[in-house]
Amino acid sequence: MSLASGVPVSTLQYYFGNREDLLVATFRHVCTQELAALGEALRASSDPWEQLCQLVRVGVADGERSVPTWRTWVEFWRAAMRDVELREEAHGVYRHWRELVERVVRAGVTSGRFASDLDATVAAFQITALVDGIAIPVALADPALPRAPGTVTEMVIAAVARLVGIPAEAGDDGA
Repeated sequence: MSLASGVPVSTLQYYFGNREDLLVATFRHVCTQELAALGEALRASSDPWEQLCQLVRVGVADGERSVPTWRTWVEFWRAAMRDVELREEAHGVYRHWRELVERVVRAGVTSGRFASDLDATVAAFQITALVDGIAIPVALADPALPRAPGTVTEMVIAAVARLVGIPAEAGDDGA
């Protein structure tokens, strides 16, 4: 019997020992990829609003990869609730994610692009909570969730725009 990866189960057992070790390796791989994608998103533009939109797009993972991505994260969170080492890794991933968002929000406030009274640290928690909050209906394939491509991302971006003080008529790219 082989898995979707094309690797026989016996080979996986040899390399990972047990299912838990395989899952931990998977979680670590996904976290590394996600953080790299977030870093790459920041390099796409120097405008804080465009950077924030890109971070949201990567975080929401809208489209074909959204359900498997969010199901992986939900499993990671579930495992981290029961495993101190994984929980510390989860805290580290979130700390890095929030620091990226906070840096962009701070740049937007400093430049006058975002509302001047915005606390960047609080805003970073709120923005990451908005991104993660959409995870449950996406992971569960909630039939009430809008299905058009990009709609879930645009819902989150619209909420983030209100949070940071971007006018609604500016659209998702702030133009």
